[in-house]
Amino acid sequence: MRLSPVNLMTLIFTLDVEGYDSAPLLKLCGHDSLDTMQADEAWVDVELFDRMMALAIELTGDPSFGLVAGKSLALTRYGPFTPLVLFSPTLRQLLNDLRQFARLVVERSEVELAEGAQTARLVVVPVVQGGPGGRFRTELVASCALQMLRFAGAGNDDVHRIDFPYACPTEFLPRYQAAFGPAIEFGQRECALHFNPALLDAPLLTHDPVGYTTARTRVESA
Repeated sequence: MRLSPVNLMTLIFTLDVEGYDSAPLLKLCGHDSLDTMQADEAWVDVELFDRMMALAIELTGDPSFGLVAGKSLALTRYGPFTPLVLFSPTLRQLLNDLRQFARLVVERSEVELAEGAQTARLVVVPVVQGGPGGRFRTELVASCALQMLRFAGAGNDDVHRIDFPYACPTEFLPRYQAAFGPAIEFGQRECALHFNPALLDAPLLTHDPVGYTTARTRVESA
């Protein structure tokens, strides 16, 4: 699997924003500065991204650095999705757009909507699975998915449960609860956020028809 260098650039910038030295990450991908990297460069093997995420954990000394990265302002610097998110009419449309246009940065979407008769969940399927890099990416994408639910107006009662497919060391449980709330289950079959399906079609307060059309036109032409 291959992915856009935008992912590498975002990871490097995240370390900068969060106060860590990103030079070892730059060296790993063959650059001296973020200024020498371009979003439209050739896509890279996901194995390089996996090594960079594992190195980021080593550099920060934080096995759960994905929880930090998933809320970092660095995520809004690169990529075409921020205006699309801000101006979408509903959460459902937002999820549809992200699934459709994920191909601009990865080969497939890392978040899938699964609906039942009276249930809904966002299933996180990261581009890297297993190992430190897989945990980092799972936590980052899950954090972003929760932020989308919050953006759609989700309160604590609307997020029914969040599942993770690995065990949680006892000393890290307070951090997970602070990030995701108390309704967390570890050692589950998949990473998934179970939520109130009424959120899917509720109008988003930030919807702007002109802004949304402009944002969608931009990603369609990318």
